[in-house]
Amino acid sequence: MVSNRCSTGAPSCTGAGVGVYGPSRGVIFNNAFAFNDGFDVDVSTTASNVDLLFNNVNEILGTPTNSICNINFADPLFENPLAPDYRLRFASPLRDAGTSNLVLGEVDYNGLPRINNGLVDIGAFENDDALFQNSFENLQ
Repeated sequence: MVSNRCSTGAPSCTGAGVGVYGPSRGVIFNNAFAFNDGFDVDVSTTASNVDLLFNNVNEILGTPTNSICNINFADPLFENPLAPDYRLRFASPLRDAGTSNLVLGEVDYNGLPRINNGLVDIGAFENDDALFQNSFENLQ
């Protein structure tokens, strides 16, 4: 949920990320919310039962039922959000910050393995870059 904007003239737009409304039950996990207009997550209705787990969330409207292992980085270090290229850079704080207990499938948005070294990145893309992935190079 990145770089979403409220529609021009929308009178009740409080956010452009995700909203859970009415008597709903929701679990929002492993998402990289960033650069949205207004709130990233809207759980302001009292009838909702929403858990936020292992997300990068900057602004929340309302109070989730449970908020576990969420982080708050204004810039999650995407490769190029203007392109848009939402893959994570090697130094991103979202790398390995997700949970593998709630993975919905074996591959990420690019078709790469979703679990890398036993850990999951927050967001749609798994970064498989690793220093010394193929061991050290012999310079002799």
